[in-house]
Amino acid sequence: MKRLPDGIADFIKIRKNDYIYVDKTKYIYKMFKSGKKYFLSRPRRFGKSLLLNTLKQLFKGNKVLFEGLYIYDKWNWNENYPIIHLDFGSRTKSPPENLIKSLNIFLDRTAKDYQIKLSDNDLYDRFEELIEKIAKKTGKKLVILIDEYDEAIIDNISELEVAQANKEIIMDFYGVMTTMEEYIHFIFITGVSKLSKTSILSKINNLTDLTLNPEYSAICGYTQEDLEYHFHEHIQSLANRFNFHYDKIMSLIQLWYNGYSWDGKTNVYNPYAILLLLFEQGFSNNWFTTGSPSFLIDLLKTTSDLEPILKPIKVSKTAFDEFEPLEIKQLPLLFQTGYLTITNIELDEMGDEKYTLEVPNFEIEKSLFGYLLNIYANIMYINVKDTAKTILDQFQTKDAEGLSRSIKKVLSKIPYDIDIKCVDYYNIIFLLWFKTLKFNIIGEIQTNNGGLDTLLKYNDEKIVIGWKYTKEEDENKLDKSLDEKIKEGFSQINNKNYDLSFNKQTTTQVVIAFNRKKVKCQFKN
Repeated sequence: MKRLPDGIADFIKIRKNDYIYVDKTKYIYKMFKSGKKYFLSRPRRFGKSLLLNTLKQLFKGNKVLFEGLYIYDKWNWNENYPIIHLDFGSRTKSPPENLIKSLNIFLDRTAKDYQIKLSDNDLYDRFEELIEKIAKKTGKKLVILIDEYDEAIIDNISELEVAQANKEIIMDFYGVMTTMEEYIHFIFITGVSKLSKTSILSKINNLTDLTLNPEYSAICGYTQEDLEYHFHEHIQSLANRFNFHYDKIMSLIQLWYNGYSWDGKTNVYNPYAILLLLFEQGFSNNWFTTGSPSFLIDLLKTTSDLEPILKPIKVSKTAFDEFEPLEIKQLPLLFQTGYLTITNIELDEMGDEKYTLEVPNFEIEKSLFGYLLNIYANIMYINVKDTAKTILDQFQTKDAEGLSRSIKKVLSKIPYDIDIKCVDYYNIIFLLWFKTLKFNIIGEIQTNNGGLDTLLKYNDEKIVIGWKYTKEEDENKLDKSLDEKIKEGFSQINNKNYDLSFNKQTTTQVVIAFNRKKVKCQFKN
């Protein structure tokens, strides 16, 4: 078997040491024939660095490394270009003065590689000087490759003043390339946050964004064909370990790791997740634990709007562009960091594109919902599985008393120092549980008197749940209050005629009345 390139983004090392390389050069060739300035957004650990490293060796003219690849007999190997390759993934995550220092060190090292001395003191003047002197010394235009262009902002997003200051520095730094266009042959820039007209890269003229271009949907990541062609032996080894048939282990791999898409049609796997799966010979959520930016986790801790990750949501194309350090919006952030993906694209009656976003696969679903349950309900994910199965059985057998005990157990995990004053907090916990139970959340309807109705589907079973929260604390009055809430809940469900929402199919109705001390449930068909 060929070796797995686990954690390796060095194209030379992969090609010279017989590691598996999934050929992406057909996309590079198409891109190069069509234009000269490109941008690509993908989540972390999705193969962007290897793509840039491949471009680097291509423009250096290292022909021997590309033997057997798509581009080998199509490239002009008589041409090679000087290259400036800036990897912000290795830049310091620090205040603006350290970012400036780090960029100056990079300029000095690049100048030394080309045996050039820089005389200017200003960062932006020195970048201009570097580009001009390299071009004049080599007699050729430059190729500029920038990896993780937004890292200095994203990794400081919890400190807004630092993030904003870093944004201004790198905006002006990138802007230098516009003034030096006469010396530049090709530009390729990658990052997490998607390009927009007012973004960090707004000062670079005519930059083509490939992020949502359907022709480049598989430029990073492994397609199903890539996976089975290049990794067949490793997959078979995994199947043998568990005494599974190849097709069965493949269906599990698809469930866990497939589903990322940028065109709603072409699905790809995250390379990092697949390589760890095959290297460790076991299923785990390694991408979530290593590829999750800390600022996203901090944001999820403070939000009460989890709708985008709990059920499919439709957005316009402009929603993807909204990323600003001083005004972070949850939806584009979840998409750009890989927690949501595009599952469908359609045109509305006015010709505008509408994108359906959903959680891509079981790895993200399991990790994310378990993590959030731990945040909101103080429940470790290791304890979720058994409790979830119990609750599911109680729904299916319509065990009202058992369901009351299980929900009370869930609520008892919430730390009492959390001041809960509205039903929204409980709503988050319950909806997370339903996702863990594999319910399809069709919709939620807020009532005008402190209640919430949830429309669910499990396989072919339709369920309407009425949630009724009581603030009654008096033990002597609590049972009566809960009974009244249950009666009120069924009345609301019947008045809304939810059968119409389920195409007039028979539904199960359940009302759950509760507070921190007690829970009562009742089922009706």
